[in-house]
Amino acid sequence: MATNLLLRILGLEDIGYQLEQRRYRRRQRRAVPAPGRVPPPPPPLTGSSRWQPPAGRPGPPAPPPPPRWPPHRAGPGAPQYAHGHRGPAPHTAPPAPGRPVTTGPLPAPRPVPAGVPAWDAATAAGESWRSRLRRWLVLAAVTLLVATGTLTITEQILTWTRPPVAAPGPPLVGDLEFTGAATVAAVDYLSWDTASRAARQAAMNRASARNITIDGWDGTGKQWADSPAPIGLARVGTDRAVVTVRVRVIPFTPVDPAGVAATPPSTDVAPNTAAAPGAAAGWTAQPARWVNLAVPLALQDGRIVVTTRPVPVGTPPKDAHPGAAVTGTSTGDAAFAQSTRDTVTALLRSYGTGDLGYARASGTGFSGLDKAAVLDSLGDWRVAAVADDQDPAVRVGDATVTWVFSGGAGKVTATYRVELRRQDDRWYLASISAESEEPT
Repeated sequence: MATNLLLRILGLEDIGYQLEQRRYRRRQRRAVPAPGRVPPPPPPLTGSSRWQPPAGRPGPPAPPPPPRWPPHRAGPGAPQYAHGHRGPAPHTAPPAPGRPVTTGPLPAPRPVPAGVPAWDAATAAGESWRSRLRRWLVLAAVTLLVATGTLTITEQILTWTRPPVAAPGPPLVGDLEFTGAATVAAVDYLSWDTASRAARQAAMNRASARNITIDGWDGTGKQWADSPAPIGLARVGTDRAVVTVRVRVIPFTPVDPAGVAATPPSTDVAPNTAAAPGAAAGWTAQPARWVNLAVPLALQDGRIVVTTRPVPVGTPPKDAHPGAAVTGTSTGDAAFAQSTRDTVTALLRSYGTGDLGYARASGTGFSGLDKAAVLDSLGDWRVAAVADDQDPAVRVGDATVTWVFSGGAGKVTATYRVELRRQDDRWYLASISAESEEPT
């Protein structure tokens, strides 16, 4: 029964019909005795366990003979019923006892051409296109399931046999170590005094990498820095980072021999103004300000060092780049750098004042220095050439800038990585951040 059901699902009903005929003939041959041989009489009934009909009454009716054709498939010549099938109606009860049943030899099977395989017998015998389509759809579904299962099992076996992938190890330097080194370097970098240049030089040598000069101070003025607080960290790999530290600075102006300050205290109260300590002898304290300083750091020879000059920034950089935009002896796009020099100078001046309404590219939200420093001059301006797969409306370059800190406390030179973006037929400032290495 299960075999017949499977063959019907696969659309091979004719093959099932032939198999049923073979089984029926085999049972008929076993039931007919050999010629000249008389079957032995049935054994006598003994005991009270076997039921016997009362005297004078007929025994149980004989079982009905087998049907002329299997119920699920009728042969040629069988009567046609209203339900559209040949042979007895499916799912009907056997004929009542005493009712005549038509018996006789089974009809001959449908002819199959010679040389046709067994699996094509149904098609050769006249299979309908619906049955053929159903059989191929079922075969395709079974093939797909088997292929999918095979691939899944193979992948699982390969996963078991493949060596495990090593998880990325922890960074060589933790955030706390980077921020600790940056806070010390920021205070040392923003503190200077013309009367104590040797002390500053010693502090810079202690913080800088070997054979690298990080001091951007021009040697004039006096300024005091304190109260550092790290506010941003951008990593470059596992052993490099750019840490932004917020520091309070107090600029001083010298007093002439008559006791009058060469530069009177400024009355300008900027958004980043803070309270200042008492004035030093011979100097007049200006209003204190908060300055954000981006400090590039790296692990070298077992210690954390400053790799290039720190730079004043507004918003802490979110990304750090492994090197300068233009490296080596390349001059980059010199023509573009020359044509945009005045534009970049105006953009950096707006960055110093913090007025970026007409200088900042749309879609960006960084802030400027808020008058903590004023642009003095633009030094080197080198722009990287545009590659074939890059957008020509976005240009990146290295700009060396000299700032004058508020109150005339001194000048500091810094190098930035500047990104320009062209919108509405003009160039805007898209981002500005610290270099992680000194441009060569």
